[in-house]
Amino acid sequence: MAKKKIEFVHKFTNEDGEAVEIHAPKLSRVLNGGFSRRHRHETLEEQLWLAIEEGLDEENLAKFDNMTQDEVDGFLGAWQEEEEATAGES
Repeated sequence: MAKKKIEFVHKFTNEDGEAVEIHAPKLSRVLNGGFSRRHRHETLEEQLWLAIEEGLDEENLAKFDNMTQDEVDGFLGAWQEEEEATAGES
C-alpha cells in the first residue's frame, strides 16, 4: 500500500499529561469517490469508522485506539474543521 500523504496533524495532551500527535491525510483524500462507491451501502456511522481505519496508518491508529471519547471527539471535530477551513484553497 502506498504511504498516505500527511496533511493534517492533531496535537493534544492525553489524560496522562503526555503530548500526543495524530497524523492523517486530509479528510477529502480519504472520503474520495472510490471510498463513497465502495461503502455506499454502509450506514454513516460505519462510514465514519471506515474512514478512520483507512485514513490512519498503523502507528496513528494505535494512538487513536488509546484515546478517550473526549479525545476522539476532539480529533474528529478538528479533522472535519480543517477540511472546511481549507476547502476554498487551491
